[in-house]
Amino acid sequence: MPAERESPFCGIGANVAAAGISTLPSRSHCRCAPRRMMGTRTRTLTALGLAARDELLVRSLLKVVNMRTTEAWLFHEEIDADVALCNPDSALSMMTLKKAGSAGQLCIPVVHDVAQEQSAPLVLRAPIRSSDFIEVLNQASAQLQQATSLRRAPSADGNDEPLAHALFRLRLQAAATHVRIGIGGATLIVDLKTRRLGSTHALNDDELLMIGQERMFQLQVIDEVDGGAALQQTRHIQSIDRLWWLSGMHSAAAGAATISADRRYQLRRWPDAGRLPMESFHLRMTAVLTRGAMTALQLAEAVKRPTSDALAYLAGCSMLGLLVEVVEPREAATLAVPVTRASRYSDLFQSLRAVLGIRG
Repeated sequence: MPAERESPFCGIGANVAAAGISTLPSRSHCRCAPRRMMGTRTRTLTALGLAARDELLVRSLLKVVNMRTTEAWLFHEEIDADVALCNPDSALSMMTLKKAGSAGQLCIPVVHDVAQEQSAPLVLRAPIRSSDFIEVLNQASAQLQQATSLRRAPSADGNDEPLAHALFRLRLQAAATHVRIGIGGATLIVDLKTRRLGSTHALNDDELLMIGQERMFQLQVIDEVDGGAALQQTRHIQSIDRLWWLSGMHSAAAGAATISADRRYQLRRWPDAGRLPMESFHLRMTAVLTRGAMTALQLAEAVKRPTSDALAYLAGCSMLGLLVEVVEPREAATLAVPVTRASRYSDLFQSLRAVLGIRG
Protein backbone atom coordinates (compact mmCIF):
# COMPACT_ATOMS: atom_id res chain seq x y z
CA MET A 1 0.00 0.00 0.00
CA PRO A 2 1.23 3.54 -0.70
CA ALA A 3 2.40 5.46 2.32
CA GLU A 4 -0.27 7.66 3.83
CA ARG A 5 0.18 10.71 5.99
CA GLU A 6 -1.96 10.74 9.08
CA SER A 7 -3.10 13.56 11.33
CA PRO A 8 -4.52 12.87 14.80
CA PHE A 9 -8.08 13.70 15.82
CA CYS A 10 -9.16 14.93 12.38
CA GLY A 11 -12.64 14.06 11.16
CA ILE A 12 -13.70 12.21 14.34
CA GLY A 13 -15.97 13.49 17.08
CA ALA A 14 -14.57 15.19 20.15
CA ASN A 15 -15.32 12.16 22.30
CA VAL A 16 -12.93 10.04 20.25
CA ALA A 17 -10.27 12.73 20.30
CA ALA A 18 -10.57 13.06 24.04
CA ALA A 19 -9.94 9.33 24.38
CA GLY A 20 -6.55 9.78 22.76
CA ILE A 21 -7.40 7.87 19.59
CA SER A 22 -5.37 8.75 16.51
CA THR A 23 -7.21 8.70 13.17
CA LEU A 24 -6.49 9.64 9.58
CA PRO A 25 -7.21 13.04 8.04
CA SER A 26 -10.72 14.06 7.12
CA ARG A 27 -11.77 13.34 3.55
CA SER A 28 -11.42 16.97 2.46
CA HIS A 29 -7.70 16.88 3.31
CA CYS A 30 -7.01 13.39 2.00
CA ARG A 31 -4.99 13.14 -1.21
CA CYS A 32 -5.14 9.38 -1.68
CA ALA A 33 -8.77 8.32 -1.42
CA PRO A 34 -9.62 5.44 -3.77
CA ARG A 35 -11.88 5.67 -6.74
CA ARG A 36 -14.73 3.26 -6.13
CA MET A 37 -16.57 1.95 -9.15
CA MET A 38 -20.34 2.28 -9.41
CA GLY A 39 -22.18 -0.84 -8.31
CA THR A 40 -19.53 -1.84 -5.77
CA ARG A 41 -21.06 -4.20 -3.24
CA THR A 42 -21.28 -3.40 0.45
CA ARG A 43 -19.54 -5.67 2.97
CA THR A 44 -20.43 -5.99 6.64
CA LEU A 45 -18.04 -5.87 9.58
CA THR A 46 -18.60 -6.78 13.22
CA ALA A 47 -16.52 -6.94 16.40
CA LEU A 48 -16.41 -9.96 18.71
CA GLY A 49 -14.91 -9.82 22.18
CA LEU A 50 -12.97 -6.60 21.57
CA ALA A 51 -12.30 -4.13 24.35
CA ALA A 52 -14.70 -1.17 24.43
CA ARG A 53 -11.94 1.20 23.32
CA ASP A 54 -11.02 -0.99 20.33
CA GLU A 55 -14.65 -1.39 19.25
CA LEU A 56 -15.23 2.37 19.53
CA LEU A 57 -12.19 3.00 17.37
CA VAL A 58 -13.32 0.43 14.79
CA ARG A 59 -16.79 2.01 14.53
CA SER A 60 -15.34 5.51 14.23
CA LEU A 61 -12.63 4.59 11.74
CA LEU A 62 -15.11 2.72 9.57
CA LYS A 63 -17.12 5.90 9.02
CA VAL A 64 -14.02 7.89 8.11
CA VAL A 65 -12.15 5.44 5.85
CA ASN A 66 -15.20 4.10 4.04
CA MET A 67 -14.53 6.19 0.94
CA ARG A 68 -10.92 5.04 0.87
CA THR A 69 -11.57 1.30 0.55
CA THR A 70 -12.13 -0.79 -2.57
CA GLU A 71 -15.60 -1.79 -1.36
CA ALA A 72 -18.15 -0.10 0.89
CA TRP A 73 -18.33 -1.30 4.50
CA LEU A 74 -21.04 -1.14 7.18
CA PHE A 75 -20.81 -2.06 10.83
CA HIS A 76 -23.11 -4.99 11.57
CA GLU A 77 -24.39 -5.65 15.06
CA GLU A 78 -25.00 -9.37 14.52
CA ILE A 79 -22.48 -12.19 14.37
CA ASP A 80 -23.22 -13.12 10.73
CA ALA A 81 -21.12 -10.36 9.15
CA ASP A 82 -18.76 -10.89 6.21
CA VAL A 83 -15.79 -10.07 8.44
CA ALA A 84 -15.46 -10.35 12.20
CA LEU A 85 -12.68 -8.59 14.12
CA CYS A 86 -11.97 -11.00 16.94
CA ASN A 87 -10.22 -10.97 20.28
CA PRO A 88 -7.94 -14.04 20.15
CA ASP A 89 -8.41 -14.53 23.90
CA SER A 90 -12.20 -14.62 23.66
CA ALA A 91 -14.01 -17.98 23.69
CA LEU A 92 -16.76 -16.54 21.47
CA SER A 93 -14.17 -15.37 18.96
CA MET A 94 -12.50 -18.77 18.84
CA MET A 95 -15.85 -20.47 18.28
CA THR A 96 -16.57 -18.04 15.46
CA LEU A 97 -13.13 -18.66 13.99
CA LYS A 98 -13.82 -22.40 13.80
CA LYS A 99 -17.15 -21.84 12.06
CA ALA A 100 -15.96 -19.02 9.81
CA GLY A 101 -14.72 -21.19 6.96
CA SER A 102 -17.92 -23.14 6.43
CA ALA A 103 -19.97 -19.92 6.62
CA GLY A 104 -17.79 -18.05 4.11
CA GLN A 105 -16.80 -15.56 6.81
CA LEU A 106 -13.41 -14.09 7.63
CA CYS A 107 -12.36 -13.82 11.27
CA ILE A 108 -9.45 -11.40 11.72
CA PRO A 109 -7.66 -11.43 15.09
CA VAL A 110 -6.90 -8.06 16.72
CA VAL A 111 -3.64 -8.53 18.63
CA HIS A 112 -2.02 -6.26 21.21
CA ASP A 113 1.40 -7.89 21.55
CA VAL A 114 3.74 -10.22 19.72
CA ALA A 115 2.78 -13.14 21.97
CA GLN A 116 -0.73 -13.04 20.48
CA GLU A 117 0.50 -13.19 16.89
CA GLN A 118 -1.30 -15.90 14.93
CA SER A 119 -0.72 -17.61 11.62
CA ALA A 120 -4.04 -16.37 10.21
CA PRO A 121 -3.81 -14.88 6.69
CA LEU A 122 -4.86 -11.49 8.08
CA VAL A 123 -4.02 -9.94 11.47
CA LEU A 124 -4.86 -6.42 12.68
CA ARG A 125 -2.42 -5.05 15.23
CA ALA A 126 -3.48 -2.74 18.05
CA PRO A 127 -3.36 0.15 18.58
CA ILE A 128 -5.23 0.23 15.27
CA ARG A 129 -3.86 2.72 12.75
CA SER A 130 -6.01 4.04 9.92
CA SER A 131 -3.56 2.92 7.23
CA ASP A 132 -3.46 -0.63 8.65
CA PHE A 133 -7.24 -0.66 8.93
CA ILE A 134 -7.69 0.34 5.28
CA GLU A 135 -5.17 -2.26 4.12
CA VAL A 136 -6.84 -5.05 6.11
CA LEU A 137 -10.29 -4.13 4.78
CA ASN A 138 -9.02 -4.09 1.20
CA GLN A 139 -7.27 -7.42 1.64
CA ALA A 140 -10.41 -8.86 3.23
CA SER A 141 -12.43 -7.68 0.22
CA ALA A 142 -9.98 -9.36 -2.14
CA GLN A 143 -10.05 -12.61 -0.16
CA LEU A 144 -13.85 -12.65 -0.02
CA GLN A 145 -14.01 -12.07 -3.77
CA GLN A 146 -11.45 -14.80 -4.35
CA ALA A 147 -13.28 -17.22 -2.06
CA THR A 148 -16.56 -16.51 -3.85
CA SER A 149 -15.02 -17.18 -7.25
CA LEU A 150 -13.48 -20.40 -5.98
CA ARG A 151 -16.53 -21.66 -4.08
CA ARG A 152 -17.58 -25.16 -5.11
CA ALA A 153 -20.23 -27.72 -4.33
CA PRO A 154 -19.24 -29.99 -1.42
CA SER A 155 -19.07 -33.13 -3.54
CA ALA A 156 -16.59 -35.85 -2.66
CA ASP A 157 -15.14 -36.01 -6.16
CA GLY A 158 -15.63 -34.50 -9.59
CA ASN A 159 -15.15 -31.06 -7.98
CA ASP A 160 -15.87 -27.74 -9.64
CA GLU A 161 -12.40 -26.40 -8.83
CA PRO A 162 -8.85 -27.74 -9.01
CA LEU A 163 -7.23 -29.06 -5.85
CA ALA A 164 -4.81 -26.11 -5.62
CA HIS A 165 -7.74 -23.68 -5.54
CA ALA A 166 -9.59 -25.75 -2.95
CA LEU A 167 -6.57 -25.67 -0.63
CA PHE A 168 -6.09 -21.96 -1.32
CA ARG A 169 -9.73 -21.29 -0.33
CA LEU A 170 -9.37 -23.26 2.89
CA ARG A 171 -6.26 -21.27 3.79
CA LEU A 172 -7.96 -17.94 3.09
CA GLN A 173 -10.97 -18.80 5.21
CA ALA A 174 -8.83 -20.23 8.04
CA ALA A 175 -11.26 -23.16 7.93
CA ALA A 176 -8.68 -25.84 8.68
CA THR A 177 -5.08 -26.38 9.72
CA HIS A 178 -4.55 -29.91 8.37
CA VAL A 179 -6.13 -31.69 5.42
CA ARG A 180 -5.94 -35.29 4.24
CA ILE A 181 -6.26 -35.60 0.46
CA GLY A 182 -7.20 -38.72 -1.44
CA ILE A 183 -6.17 -38.45 -5.08
CA GLY A 184 -5.51 -41.15 -7.66
CA GLY A 185 -5.20 -43.88 -5.03
CA ALA A 186 -2.55 -41.90 -3.11
CA THR A 187 -2.85 -39.96 0.16
CA LEU A 188 -1.36 -36.53 0.77
CA ILE A 189 -1.25 -34.59 4.05
CA VAL A 190 -1.21 -30.79 4.02
CA ASP A 191 -0.41 -28.50 6.93
CA LEU A 192 -1.95 -25.17 5.88
CA LYS A 193 -0.50 -23.32 8.86
CA THR A 194 3.14 -24.13 8.06
CA ARG A 195 2.42 -24.63 4.33
CA ARG A 196 3.92 -28.13 4.17
CA LEU A 197 2.92 -31.05 1.95
CA GLY A 198 3.58 -34.66 2.95
CA SER A 199 3.73 -37.48 0.38
CA THR A 200 5.21 -40.92 -0.18
CA HIS A 201 8.04 -39.52 -2.34
CA ALA A 202 9.52 -36.23 -3.51
CA LEU A 203 7.16 -34.70 -6.05
CA ASN A 204 8.70 -33.03 -9.10
CA ASP A 205 7.22 -29.95 -10.76
CA ASP A 206 5.24 -31.93 -13.33
CA GLU A 207 3.67 -34.04 -10.59
CA LEU A 208 2.94 -30.99 -8.44
CA LEU A 209 1.22 -29.22 -11.32
CA MET A 210 -0.78 -32.33 -12.20
CA ILE A 211 -1.90 -32.70 -8.57
CA GLY A 212 -2.73 -28.99 -8.27
CA GLN A 213 -4.92 -29.07 -11.39
CA GLU A 214 -6.65 -32.37 -10.50
CA ARG A 215 -10.41 -32.16 -9.93
CA MET A 216 -11.01 -35.77 -8.90
CA PHE A 217 -10.06 -35.74 -5.23
CA GLN A 218 -11.42 -36.12 -1.72
CA LEU A 219 -10.67 -33.69 1.08
CA GLN A 220 -10.91 -34.53 4.76
CA VAL A 221 -10.26 -31.85 7.37
CA ILE A 222 -8.43 -33.29 10.39
CA ASP A 223 -7.48 -31.68 13.68
CA GLU A 224 -4.02 -30.35 14.44
CA VAL A 225 -2.93 -33.29 16.60
CA ASP A 226 -3.94 -36.01 14.15
CA GLY A 227 -2.75 -33.91 11.23
CA GLY A 228 0.68 -33.37 12.75
CA ALA A 229 1.07 -37.08 13.45
CA ALA A 230 -0.06 -38.01 9.93
CA LEU A 231 2.37 -35.52 8.41
CA GLN A 232 5.29 -36.97 10.34
CA GLN A 233 4.40 -40.46 9.06
CA THR A 234 4.79 -39.43 5.43
CA ARG A 235 8.10 -40.26 3.78
CA HIS A 236 8.75 -36.86 2.22
CA ILE A 237 7.75 -33.32 3.29
CA GLN A 238 8.10 -30.30 1.03
CA SER A 239 6.69 -26.79 0.73
CA ILE A 240 3.23 -26.51 -0.79
CA ASP A 241 4.13 -23.04 -2.06
CA ARG A 242 5.69 -24.65 -5.11
CA LEU A 243 2.36 -26.32 -5.97
CA TRP A 244 0.46 -23.04 -5.55
CA TRP A 245 3.02 -21.13 -7.64
CA LEU A 246 2.90 -23.59 -10.52
CA SER A 247 -0.90 -23.82 -10.39
CA GLY A 248 -1.31 -20.06 -10.38
CA MET A 249 0.95 -19.62 -13.39
CA HIS A 250 -0.82 -22.45 -15.21
CA SER A 251 -4.26 -20.94 -14.52
CA ALA A 252 -3.10 -17.66 -16.08
CA ALA A 253 -1.86 -19.47 -19.17
CA ALA A 254 -5.22 -21.26 -19.40
CA GLY A 255 -7.14 -17.99 -19.02
CA ALA A 256 -8.64 -19.07 -15.69
CA ALA A 257 -6.79 -16.69 -13.35
CA THR A 258 -8.58 -13.93 -11.45
CA ILE A 259 -5.84 -11.38 -12.23
CA SER A 260 -7.02 -8.44 -14.31
CA ALA A 261 -4.70 -6.94 -16.92
CA ASP A 262 -5.78 -3.35 -16.20
CA ARG A 263 -5.67 -3.37 -12.39
CA ARG A 264 -2.64 -2.26 -10.40
CA TYR A 265 -0.88 -4.70 -8.07
CA GLN A 266 2.00 -4.54 -5.64
CA LEU A 267 3.92 -7.21 -3.74
CA ARG A 268 3.57 -7.47 0.02
CA ARG A 269 6.97 -9.15 0.20
CA TRP A 270 9.41 -11.03 -2.02
CA PRO A 271 8.58 -14.60 -3.10
CA ASP A 272 10.95 -17.25 -1.75
CA ALA A 273 13.11 -17.74 -4.84
CA GLY A 274 14.94 -20.62 -3.12
CA ARG A 275 11.76 -22.71 -3.00
CA LEU A 276 10.14 -21.68 -6.27
CA PRO A 277 11.05 -22.47 -9.89
CA MET A 278 11.60 -18.83 -10.85
CA GLU A 279 13.17 -17.55 -14.05
CA SER A 280 15.56 -14.59 -14.17
CA PHE A 281 12.82 -12.31 -15.50
CA HIS A 282 10.67 -13.28 -12.49
CA LEU A 283 13.35 -11.78 -10.26
CA ARG A 284 13.34 -8.60 -12.33
CA MET A 285 9.55 -8.44 -12.05
CA THR A 286 9.84 -8.88 -8.30
CA ALA A 287 12.31 -6.01 -8.00
CA VAL A 288 10.10 -3.73 -10.11
CA LEU A 289 6.85 -4.61 -8.36
CA THR A 290 8.20 -4.07 -4.85
CA ARG A 291 9.04 -0.46 -5.75
CA GLY A 292 5.53 0.48 -6.78
CA ALA A 293 2.18 -0.77 -8.04
CA MET A 294 1.77 -1.67 -11.71
CA THR A 295 -0.65 -3.27 -14.10
CA ALA A 296 0.32 -6.44 -15.94
CA LEU A 297 0.83 -4.38 -19.09
CA GLN A 298 3.14 -1.93 -17.30
CA LEU A 299 5.06 -4.76 -15.66
CA ALA A 300 5.57 -6.54 -18.97
CA GLU A 301 6.83 -3.33 -20.56
CA ALA A 302 9.20 -2.62 -17.65
CA VAL A 303 11.00 -5.96 -17.98
CA LYS A 304 10.54 -6.35 -21.76
CA ARG A 305 8.53 -9.56 -21.57
CA PRO A 306 5.18 -10.63 -23.07
CA THR A 307 2.06 -9.65 -21.15
CA SER A 308 1.26 -13.35 -20.72
CA ASP A 309 4.45 -13.74 -18.65
CA ALA A 310 3.45 -10.83 -16.42
CA LEU A 311 -0.06 -12.23 -15.93
CA ALA A 312 1.36 -15.66 -15.07
CA TYR A 313 3.79 -14.13 -12.57
CA LEU A 314 1.02 -12.10 -10.90
CA ALA A 315 -1.26 -15.15 -10.73
CA GLY A 316 1.50 -17.19 -9.11
CA CYS A 317 2.13 -14.48 -6.50
CA SER A 318 -1.61 -14.20 -5.89
CA MET A 319 -1.86 -17.92 -5.10
CA LEU A 320 0.91 -17.44 -2.55
CA GLY A 321 -0.95 -14.58 -0.88
CA LEU A 322 1.79 -12.09 -1.78
CA LEU A 323 -0.19 -9.76 -4.01
CA VAL A 324 -2.13 -6.64 -3.02
CA GLU A 325 -4.38 -4.72 -5.38
CA VAL A 326 -3.73 -0.98 -5.12
CA VAL A 327 -6.63 1.35 -5.86
CA GLU A 328 -6.13 4.51 -7.86
CA PRO A 329 -5.91 7.81 -5.94
CA ARG A 330 -8.80 10.19 -6.35
CA GLU A 331 -8.17 12.92 -8.92
CA ALA A 332 -7.54 16.35 -7.49
CA ALA A 333 -10.40 18.83 -7.72
CA THR A 334 -10.13 21.06 -10.81
CA LEU A 335 -11.66 24.17 -9.18
CA ALA A 336 -9.75 25.84 -6.40
CA VAL A 337 -11.88 27.36 -3.65
CA PRO A 338 -10.67 30.87 -2.80
CA VAL A 339 -9.82 31.39 0.86
CA THR A 340 -10.27 34.80 2.46
CA ARG A 341 -7.58 35.45 5.00
CA ALA A 342 -8.91 37.27 8.03
CA SER A 343 -7.08 40.36 9.27
CA ARG A 344 -5.73 40.29 12.80
CA TYR A 345 -7.73 43.49 13.43
CA SER A 346 -11.05 42.09 12.15
CA ASP A 347 -12.22 40.91 15.57
CA LEU A 348 -11.43 44.31 17.13
CA PHE A 349 -13.31 46.24 14.41
CA GLN A 350 -16.24 43.86 14.72
CA SER A 351 -16.44 44.53 18.48
CA LEU A 352 -16.31 48.33 17.95
CA ARG A 353 -19.12 48.17 15.38
CA ALA A 354 -21.26 46.19 17.83
CA VAL A 355 -20.68 48.75 20.63
CA LEU A 356 -21.44 51.77 18.37
CA GLY A 357 -24.45 50.07 16.79
CA ILE A 358 -22.97 50.17 13.30
CA ARG A 359 -24.29 47.53 10.92
CA GLY A 360 -22.75 46.18 7.75
